[in-house]
Amino acid sequence: MTQPKRLKSLRWLAFVLLGMVLFCCGGSFTTLMVSRYSSERRLQEKLEQLSIKGIPVDDASVAALHETLTSTENVDVWIGILDRFASQNFLDQCKNVPLVGKNEDPIPKLGDPWTDQALVEQLMAQNADTMKQLLDIAQDNGPVRYPIEFKSLGTLLPHVQNTRSAARMLMLEAILAARAGDADREFRAINAMIGCAISVRGEPFIVSQLVSIGVHGMTVNRLQKAVEANRLSAEQLEMLRTRLAPFSDIKHSFTVSSKGEIGMAMPAFRDPATISPQLEKLSTLIVSSGLADRAARKHAERMEEALELQTDNLKNFIADLQEWENQPLNSGLLEKLECSISQQLAPVMSGIGSALVRSKMVNDLTTIAIAARQYEMANGQLAKNLEELKKQGIDLSLFHCVDGNLPNYLLVDPAKPIDHSSEASASTESSKESRAILWSFNPTKSVGNLNPSLSPTPPAKLNNEEQSEETDAIWWRWDLQ
Repeated sequence: MTQPKRLKSLRWLAFVLLGMVLFCCGGSFTTLMVSRYSSERRLQEKLEQLSIKGIPVDDASVAALHETLTSTENVDVWIGILDRFASQNFLDQCKNVPLVGKNEDPIPKLGDPWTDQALVEQLMAQNADTMKQLLDIAQDNGPVRYPIEFKSLGTLLPHVQNTRSAARMLMLEAILAARAGDADREFRAINAMIGCAISVRGEPFIVSQLVSIGVHGMTVNRLQKAVEANRLSAEQLEMLRTRLAPFSDIKHSFTVSSKGEIGMAMPAFRDPATISPQLEKLSTLIVSSGLADRAARKHAERMEEALELQTDNLKNFIADLQEWENQPLNSGLLEKLECSISQQLAPVMSGIGSALVRSKMVNDLTTIAIAARQYEMANGQLAKNLEELKKQGIDLSLFHCVDGNLPNYLLVDPAKPIDHSSEASASTESSKESRAILWSFNPTKSVGNLNPSLSPTPPAKLNNEEQSEETDAIWWRWDLQ
């Protein structure tokens, strides 16, 4: 909800509440108590229904859900690593280093001189023990159960944010390994980046899932270069493909984060001041009138509807989520008031939905590219089309883009130039070194592209500088050399 809309909603809420004060002062106290009892009873019935379905309804049940999704294996080591990367000593060491510090100079492509390489190597040497620990524990890990004090909207997640720093250090390690020609070292760094993305994937919070998606994007940027240049072995590719498989399951992340949002929001309705400081003076009235309980029930019902949305068809999922988010307010005065309070706590589900769709499409394209390399290693040549990748266990029915199409694949004939008929696909570099091109498209809508869809010709081949951002156009075209 934008700030102007939020302020308008709060003004509307304050106005109606003032009317309720006047009404209650002149009305029956008995009627008020009956209304409160009825609201409390109906909310309790809804919470019991949710609990039976395994949906958390308070801090304790969110904590219980978190416990079922995570493991304490190596948790102390993980905490020590992340605390190290959050320490002032480390921040001082890395302040002039790319990716992890304030140095924004682009990292040149492989083979070109890198003026900051000595700084990066020095940082790695200063943190050699920490990096060894990280590389060791992140090779085959699952979601980590970091200690969290569940306090409704006040819950803090310091280890989640620090995971980004660990992933950026691993990205630097992968770049150094590639420049040194050490494929095994590069593989371990990339695999550990996947481990970082997995480590926070069991936390029932939208912010945790978004961090996982972001680290996954960083990993794809690094993995793409290794796969395109054919630097990894068949065994390494198989392991990476297996580790990446969960990121195509957007139902998991959507369900986990939605359940967590329900459980974390419920206690806040009993203390409306936590929703907005403007409601602090009205908290007693909101609770005593039963309005808080009715708003909580309304919120639980809406979030329960979101949980039932299907994710199999990406286009339908996005459309259904937008429709759910844009549901009109009920016409009655009290109903509008309940919805108004509920909306203060409603997460932007379309945001996590769009991020999950984009992440799945990126992960699908990565999986297909890995399978193409595996096919080449098994058959001595690249596949002629995507159908041939079925031999590598690819079920094409699971790889449709948001527009319903499969990614495009082109086996390049070196004797024939690639057709770049559209302006958008005009290449900035020669494609002679590419023996096959695999491409998809960014599903995120923009002002200039309200209906993103798959192009029949490859998109532009971008400058191959190393990239640090998770959202990068380089994702959508893979050139297998």
